[in-house]
Amino acid sequence: MRDAREAFTAVTKEAEPIKSAERELLWKAGVGKLYDTVMPSAIRGGRKGQTMRTSKPITVTLGKQQQSVDARLASGAYDSASEVMRAALRALDREEQAVNEVLRARIWASIDDPRPSLTADEAEAEMTRFMKNESKAPRSAAR
Repeated sequence: MRDAREAFTAVTKEAEPIKSAERELLWKAGVGKLYDTVMPSAIRGGRKGQTMRTSKPITVTLGKQQQSVDARLASGAYDSASEVMRAALRALDREEQAVNEVLRARIWASIDDPRPSLTADEAEAEMTRFMKNESKAPRSAAR
């Protein structure tokens, strides 16, 4: 969060002369926290005075998950629902990456397996046996 505040301070100094007290009021009002949505092009390398949107606003219906977002905001761990959603997406990205790494490792283990491959008929027979055993297995209440 400190980097964002420094960026906001630098931008507001460059855009127009704003007294430090006014800058502090703007920051506290949340104006400076828009840095992740609209960032001045002076920081992004564009022409001075232009702003450029770095993200696209979206509307999301959360249903029961709204309570989770609200709890995180109330705890003070996050300053906005946008921050919560970005953190959630980063966590989802990490989870998917971990799953993909496990699958890749299993695929390579299978490719590197020295045992002979099955013919199509052998694979079909094995799958049929597996499916028959699955259909005979008792179903748990958890399913």
